[in-house]
Amino acid sequence: PGLSFSTLASMKQSGVERDQRHTGAIWRFLSVGQRGAAAVEFALIVGPLAAMCMGILDFGWLYGQRLQMNQVAREASRLAAVNSTGSPPTTSVSNQANAIVRAACHRVGAVPGMKVSISRPNGNTIGAEIRVTASAPMHSMSGMYQSVLRDNPMTIRFESRIEQLATWQPVTNATCS
Repeated sequence: PGLSFSTLASMKQSGVERDQRHTGAIWRFLSVGQRGAAAVEFALIVGPLAAMCMGILDFGWLYGQRLQMNQVAREASRLAAVNSTGSPPTTSVSNQANAIVRAACHRVGAVPGMKVSISRPNGNTIGAEIRVTASAPMHSMSGMYQSVLRDNPMTIRFESRIEQLATWQPVTNATCS
């Protein structure tokens, strides 16, 4: 009674407009709260991203140290195999192995705190085995992972054969000074 088609159409239209106004108000309310969202998202991302970047730098640094230690061990093994100290002959046989270590470290460059041991478990004849062990404490470049690395030394072992009669005596924990 009394509702015409035009009345129903106007009621429907006003309801739609009312819903659109209500939805617009909600979006305006939500967009006001978005002002600090970028700062919060940045704060959540920057910590893990920085830790990952420092981890990549430390891994590269440690890999470089490992390569350098490997080269020192290889060079010391080569010098010991040919019975060369890389310098004028020393008079003391006990100092020859130390001179071999110093020469290898000088040629390649030593990792801080590195110690080198040279042994010949099967004698000093041609073809006998030479074992060179280089070890050094691991250091973090960034300092971020030093607590994880501090108790774990990095060790390199290298083996070769004597090519000339060895006159040097085995040495343990010689430093590259």
